[in-house]
Amino acid sequence: MFTPAQAVHAGSAFGYSSATMRAALSRLKEREKLRNLGRGIYGLPEKPMIEWSFNRSWRDYVEEIIQWSGHWVLASWSNNAKLSRSESLSKEDLLHRYGFRKWRPQLFIRPDNITGGLPAMRQRIATWSAADQFEFSEMRQVEMKLETHLMSHWNDSVQNHDNIVSLLNDSLLKTRGEITGETVAEVLSVGRCAVKSVLKNPRLPEPYGNHANLRELSTTLATYEVHGLELWTQYLEKCLE
Repeated sequence: MFTPAQAVHAGSAFGYSSATMRAALSRLKEREKLRNLGRGIYGLPEKPMIEWSFNRSWRDYVEEIIQWSGHWVLASWSNNAKLSRSESLSKEDLLHRYGFRKWRPQLFIRPDNITGGLPAMRQRIATWSAADQFEFSEMRQVEMKLETHLMSHWNDSVQNHDNIVSLLNDSLLKTRGEITGETVAEVLSVGRCAVKSVLKNPRLPEPYGNHANLRELSTTLATYEVHGLELWTQYLEKCLE
């Protein structure tokens, strides 16, 4: 929950004027991205925005990884579906969010090493109201030659997060002390960068993925999040003094 005054104060950290922030609040309310909780108090809709919920899922990202049995989850859609290029790209982007990669035309695959297996993965996709647009299936263990070939589809994925961990630790030291618009703007920017790094990790089974490194990033980010929340809370409280 927040007030318009707090929103204006938050926007000032990024150089936005009071008029710009108040206009943005009005637009968000019209689009039902915000709701009025009372006189001059705003909050998120009753059902959190899907994108917002997905971005918060980084907290459970590492814990959802389970021992890989060698099985695979496949997702596809009908060859008869008449989709525009933008619609096809939208489907591909959605599957990429959950670590799938294209194996064949309109056929995507990922290791079945996430908690809940195929049913849970179908449910995750369903949160985007898109489950009925895909057909899910499972492929059992394959020969090592094919496994190596399939894993090569993630060669472009970042598996090492040492740079982001260092960025978080450096920023943690830098932003301690006086609370200014610059410091709160930095923790938001750096935190967003770290969250994206976590969520872009496809969580491949070891030895293809580096779970220890991903866990280190998640642990460091959790500490950084607490620090950032403290800074922002104190910064926003200033506008009430």
